[in-house]
Amino acid sequence: MKSKLCFIKLSKLVCNVKKRGVVFLTGVCLIVGCTEKMPILPSPIIKGRVGIVSYFPNKAVFQRAGTISVDNVSFYRCIPGLDFNSFLLNEIVKQLVHAKKCQPVPIYNFVPDSLYSDLVVRNHHLTMPYKIYLEGRISGLHLDYILLLIPGSIDFSSGEYDDKIWRVSGYGLFNHSFLFVKRNAVFVSLQAYLIDAKSYEVCSKTYSSIKVNRNDIKVTWHKGYSGISNAEMKKMSTIIQEKLSSSLRKLLYQLHLL
Repeated sequence: MKSKLCFIKLSKLVCNVKKRGVVFLTGVCLIVGCTEKMPILPSPIIKGRVGIVSYFPNKAVFQRAGTISVDNVSFYRCIPGLDFNSFLLNEIVKQLVHAKKCQPVPIYNFVPDSLYSDLVVRNHHLTMPYKIYLEGRISGLHLDYILLLIPGSIDFSSGEYDDKIWRVSGYGLFNHSFLFVKRNAVFVSLQAYLIDAKSYEVCSKTYSSIKVNRNDIKVTWHKGYSGISNAEMKKMSTIIQEKLSSSLRKLLYQLHLL
């Protein structure tokens, strides 16, 4: 009788562990799902000279998904005091210099708007428009690798809606308005590629995103006269710079640069 009771208790325990295990695995997927990698690099730590290039627009995205489609609004603004590309480069260089694993070479540049609409990678190699542009920037620098940072994409509907108003790219602020409920989220989304500087083959890639809910940031959402004050954009700038530091560290670790 005792052995039967023990068996029943053990069975219940296994069932509970299995149930909890499903929940645990689901939670892990939500966290790890933000990172996508290509085949693991042969070397655990990248060494040598790494050129760092950031291809982000100068203007932040402000986008609103309203209760109905006529309430949807999008506009773009430069955030005063925030040069996003320079901030990315400087922060990455600081972290790589501190780690002393490789020699970072920041490449400050102005990116033509035409590149933003081009496909970056095809068959694990950099596409021709990006290759041609980079060749002109890295000539004579004797690089071993190139770290390329470009805008990533965030779907604020988590796949629930197909409307593009729910998807944003780069950095800025997203607003969801439903009846009398309004929510703001400051966001950054970036895709990073580690590229062999000789063959332009993509060795590894990863994705990182930041979403910070901040309903205290005031934005005027009206078609034709939408806007935001410099004071409110300063709040955004502070959030972006504070959150990006730790996010970039994880990104560099995933690319074997730390």
